[in-house]
Amino acid sequence: MGIRSLCHNYYTYGEAPSCAQWKTDYGNCRKWEKSKSEHAKESLRKSERARILEKQKHAPVWEMRRSPPMDWYLPLDDDKPK
Repeated sequence: MGIRSLCHNYYTYGEAPSCAQWKTDYGNCRKWEKSKSEHAKESLRKSERARILEKQKHAPVWEMRRSPPMDWYLPLDDDKPK
């Protein structure tokens, strides 16, 4: 995580994010790469599932469309003065 991201998170939430889980995941990834440890692999899977579930708790910013807008083929209006 970069310094800009840390500053943004601190400004938004009032605290710096913890990187402990990323460190644990990195260690498990290295164990998996070196020794194909089943424990490390399962730990990585569990961590990733938890991360995805946490991310899905929040409502999506954009609403998915089922079809394109009716006027999708029309040119966009230019707001530039001519």
